[in-house]
Amino acid sequence: YDRLLDMLAELENKYNFRLSNSPTKEVGAEALSELQKKIHKYRLYSLNKTKTVKNLQDLAGPHQVIVSPKLDGLTICLTYQDGELIQALTRGNGYEGEDVTHNARVFANLPLKIPHKGNLIVSGEAVIKLSDFDLINESLSAEEQYKNPRNLVSGSVRTLDNRKAAKRRIHFYAFALLESEYDFTLKSEQLL
Repeated sequence: YDRLLDMLAELENKYNFRLSNSPTKEVGAEALSELQKKIHKYRLYSLNKTKTVKNLQDLAGPHQVIVSPKLDGLTICLTYQDGELIQALTRGNGYEGEDVTHNARVFANLPLKIPHKGNLIVSGEAVIKLSDFDLINESLSAEEQYKNPRNLVSGSVRTLDNRKAAKRRIHFYAFALLESEYDFTLKSEQLL
């Protein structure tokens, strides 16, 4: 085990990349007394939901549109500075969100360190997989069970104690690059 752990640490340093669930990460709990609100650098718009082709045509009008599937989770905006995750904010009202960095650091698949110089801002969706949702509900009494994964992930991301968030196996799926050293001329170039 020690040999494999040393090898993993060496690879993480060599490639400047580490996931939040890496065993090389220092274990520790972070509990806050409240979530701080912060202003987004870029406005995070709410996505329109359409149920029919007619709704989509009406929404688009004469314009070309980009259509993407919507994950039913909680929108999060991540900021990396010189490869280190420094901030995670909820969408909030689009202008201001809650700082949930302490919980993002324990998301099951989120890189805490990436090989990138400069600022990188991405938006995406925090979700709890249906299989994990079912396992969580099975461990609860009927009165305590959650109605859907969206409600569970929303509360889990916003909890003050990141030990609770870590147990929920929250995953992050990036869908848009908001800032990097690359120039964007088309919206489609920002999609991940």
